[in-house]
Amino acid sequence: MPRPIGARKIYRYSAEFKATAVALSRMDGVAVQDVARELDIHPFMLSRWRKQAREGKIVAKKPKLDEQTAAQLKELRELKKQHKRLQLEHEILRKAIRSSSERKQRSSNSWKRTDRVFDRAAMRSCGRRSKSCSNRVVRPTVVHGYTNT
Repeated sequence: MPRPIGARKIYRYSAEFKATAVALSRMDGVAVQDVARELDIHPFMLSRWRKQAREGKIVAKKPKLDEQTAAQLKELRELKKQHKRLQLEHEILRKAIRSSSERKQRSSNSWKRTDRVFDRAAMRSCGRRSKSCSNRVVRPTVVHGYTNT
């Protein structure tokens, strides 16, 4: 840990402490600010140590973790991976349901739009779709309790 020097609070940290702090801040899913808060140092100082480690001024060693912490970290990584996969599956299912309901709505709306249905064979004999064609077949429809014929 740090040692205060003189009347002012100036702390000197050992190279081992700095290397351990840098290694902890580089772990997956760990924020620099969280590590700095737990070690009671300023986040800027930890960022500076990380830069020094990248430049090779601080030799960063991997921290030795006990078995319980290592098991918890492994479980956390697996749970994050599983959560990400489930989120992806959820998104795919939501899109499938949305497109299915839109397709159903489109097909039901196309049926509701026309109140007259033409017989295809009768229209082929006419050669064109016009109101003057006498071979059209009109089916009665019921909309809101009223029948059109």
